[in-house]
Amino acid sequence: TSVFNTLITKSDGLFLYFSFLLDCIRARDLPLEELATQADGDDLHRNFLDTLRDAYAPKQYELARNILLTLAAVEQAHAWYLDGREPPYAVDPDWQGLPLDSLAEMLHRPGVDGELIYVLFRLKSVLGAWRGTAESNSRYRLGLKGLTEAIAAHSNWTQALKATHERLARDTLALLEPSEQEEETSEQIIIDRFGLRYGFAHAAIWGDDELLRLYLISETLLDRIEQLIDEAISKLLFKSAIGWLSLAILIGETQKNLIFDRRIDCPQEQVGKLARAYQIRGVALFYSGYND
Repeated sequence: TSVFNTLITKSDGLFLYFSFLLDCIRARDLPLEELATQADGDDLHRNFLDTLRDAYAPKQYELARNILLTLAAVEQAHAWYLDGREPPYAVDPDWQGLPLDSLAEMLHRPGVDGELIYVLFRLKSVLGAWRGTAESNSRYRLGLKGLTEAIAAHSNWTQALKATHERLARDTLALLEPSEQEEETSEQIIIDRFGLRYGFAHAAIWGDDELLRLYLISETLLDRIEQLIDEAISKLLFKSAIGWLSLAILIGETQKNLIFDRRIDCPQEQVGKLARAYQIRGVALFYSGYND
């Protein structure tokens, strides 16, 4: 009873915090005798980040830290596509997280290996999973409410989070270069989609004009997005097509504004794709029965 009451007190009566502390106890990351000394409520986030290094071997700590930073960065990129904008959005308004293979790719892992699975298991108290309609659709995100904001505000994590945005943006640009040694597989295309979806937002959040310019003048980027639009429409996946079209429009509008400000130069053909994207999105919205 005393343990239960202490858990209630430390979690401010909030289920997510209660569950987090309980998972830490079950995983033996939090001895019962130390429960009373834990931070309360919102301070749990800072305490978790401050003590993360103590819970892992050095190599596993770096992986755990990079998992948290990557999931936080992509969540911020997702929110960037929604904040201050009108629907239809470039992303689904509901943040569902990343598929495991995409997360492994973003972490530069050689695939979904045992060490990644182990560290994800150790982090399960702060992770959330969206299961979708099949096991293969499972996605992972930060599940402890407020943890992304805590990472962004923490003095020892803020710069690392910004650097993660830059790394992910540059990784996406690298993925846009076609491989000369092997054909793309369907798996690679799926992984590329998450880089394509969020790379532009990562570049914008990072805030470097030259990096953003590289995105805006990339013909390969818009060509790849057009391929995904055509693929979605051919399969009558209008919701998916609308998302990609909205991303193409956002990029095109940004191009147009910077061209008018004489900050970038783009081929006329590339600029002309904006009107086509608006037209096709209108048709897709009609056939999808879209209602915001």
